[in-house]
Amino acid sequence: MPYAQHIFHQIVLKNSFLWNSMIRGYACNNSPSKALILYREMLHFGHKPDNFTYPFVLKACGDLLLREIGRKVHALVVVGGLEEDVYVGNSILSMYFTFGDVAAARVMFDKMPVRDLTSWNTMMSGFVKNGEARGAFEVFGDMRRDGFVGDGITLLALLSACGDVMDLKAGREIHGYVVRNGGNRRLCNGFLMNSIICMYCNCESMSFARKLFEGLRVKDVVSWNSLISGYEKCGDAFLVLELFGRMVVVGAVPDEVTVTSVLGACNQISALRLGASVQSYVVKRVFDEMPEKILAACTVMVTGFGIHGRGREAISIFYEMLVDLLGRAGYLAEAYGVIENMKLKPNEDVWTALLSACRLHRNVKLAVISAQKLFELNPDGRWWKDVENVRALVTKRRLRKPPSYSFVELNKMVHQFFVGDTSHEQSDDIYAKLKDLNEQLKKAGYKPDTSLVLYDVEEEIKEKMLWDHSERLALAFALINTGPGTTIRITKNLCVCGDCHTVIKMISRLTNREIIMRDICRFHHFRDGLCSCGGYW
Repeated sequence: MPYAQHIFHQIVLKNSFLWNSMIRGYACNNSPSKALILYREMLHFGHKPDNFTYPFVLKACGDLLLREIGRKVHALVVVGGLEEDVYVGNSILSMYFTFGDVAAARVMFDKMPVRDLTSWNTMMSGFVKNGEARGAFEVFGDMRRDGFVGDGITLLALLSACGDVMDLKAGREIHGYVVRNGGNRRLCNGFLMNSIICMYCNCESMSFARKLFEGLRVKDVVSWNSLISGYEKCGDAFLVLELFGRMVVVGAVPDEVTVTSVLGACNQISALRLGASVQSYVVKRVFDEMPEKILAACTVMVTGFGIHGRGREAISIFYEMLVDLLGRAGYLAEAYGVIENMKLKPNEDVWTALLSACRLHRNVKLAVISAQKLFELNPDGRWWKDVENVRALVTKRRLRKPPSYSFVELNKMVHQFFVGDTSHEQSDDIYAKLKDLNEQLKKAGYKPDTSLVLYDVEEEIKEKMLWDHSERLALAFALINTGPGTTIRITKNLCVCGDCHTVIKMISRLTNREIIMRDICRFHHFRDGLCSCGGYW
């Protein structure tokens, strides 16, 4: 791009093709701000943007999360009569999904007079990336009714959606479709097969994931990472270490995604010395071999859930796991030293790892430091030193914490519950079931941890507030509506609280049920009064 830029500025009479080429080059080469600067210059010199200009200007707005500017560019598209251009329309859809504005994307999609396969794929992928997997399935149904046949991108979106809602049946149907169309190279490619492995891991069907992995003729680092991450999230630490050892033996080079999962596995079994060896291996074998550390930004983050991230974020997760490992073992000073020496700015996950370790080992001094850093980075958390002052700040800044909800699927219907929810048609039965469970658990020795309720109210009210948590409502509903011995699967959008974790462990033993809960942190597999996370998440 520097050479192209030099030539571009040497040209006196620039036509629209030259302007569009440069804007596209910047937008597609991680320089969105330069693309917007050039777009402004284009307007200044009197050149009219066209349907080859706006897609990359919209992409740049999305990459920079410039919502207001993006909406203004959309308005200019409408004024210029280009909104009906399918190429421009698809770019507008993508931009709104990048902003997280699903409603605006839906409105735009419904207004499009012409839709191509890219339009449908953008909608499905956008819903999945914004945590609305059910919306992706609905769009897929509409697409089929409109006579469109999906491609590999369609399948990738559907696989991610299946994983998000743990719909193993639908995921297996997609896998079967891919196998039946094995002669189609566009469908039967390595990336799609890796995504199927991720889907199985996401649905906690590790036997299917392992079988598919072993059947791959070519296993790339993404294949290894998919299965290793899946085992780590399911709490199978020794299988993670087994696969990691095998990966090294066959000569596959682990990346920061691999190491993140391996360090997580070391956490699960408190293998500090092994974790230190893994870190040493990575420094020597991976990072030191990179000509530039920024090369990590090119690494695709594919975990067992099929979630994709960016290299810098992956490196942050690596540090988070390292801090987590040291902190859990009681090496809090060393963990804090790792954070202080990070070349990247520590994010909230890194500080949360240290704060969790401080809670575990009751280190108040470092806990205060961690809490202060966390509030600076993210005011949505629970690390409040002075509740009244923090609430005043929250009110002043007009901040909101995302509402907590949990859902279960029963007979192909999703039942969603919010905290204190009474809107469900079986609400009376659900609360009666919770009351009965509470009485049985107290007889078994349960004592509610009301310290988790950050309100200045009576203990009895605090206890009731704990029993109003969404995951308990979802669990009670599932217990009422499923037969004895049936495995219960719950998905929660936030991290499960400590008291709910204790309650669900006890309920798994009391009811002789396996309960699998996926929260924002990991999978929790409850069975016989124990959890796969080992009480640390």
